[in-house]
Amino acid sequence: AVIASSAAWVEKYRQQIQSLVSKVSDVKHIKWRSSTDILKEEGLDMSEQKEPAPSSYSGTVKVMENGIVYLVSMEGQKTGFYADQRESRHFISTLSKDQRVLDLCCYSGGFALSAAKGGATNVTGIVL
Repeated sequence: AVIASSAAWVEKYRQQIQSLVSKVSDVKHIKWRSSTDILKEEGLDMSEQKEPAPSSYSGTVKVMENGIVYLVSMEGQKTGFYADQRESRHFISTLSKDQRVLDLCCYSGGFALSAAKGGATNVTGIVL
């Protein structure tokens, strides 16, 4: 799991958040990413904060969502995979049967893959 912190309260409860996330059954590695510039705007001086222990894992992890397996980099953009879009990707799959689909700025291809799984006749994913 990658935790992206951009709020002072998240930093305040870092230990508790890491503890709770580590209890999720399939989480084996946690990578903490603090957005120091944003936190500084909130008045939090990160220079005084203890650096989190680095994740012992920096490769890719397998993530399954809606029956599709993704390989996600622990070093990827932001958190590496936008789990908050799960329902939207599923919704696209319900609209895609017999459709031609264009997924612009597709990053990991989640919408394109969901459209294909939903029966789209043609899917194009473009990374900009």
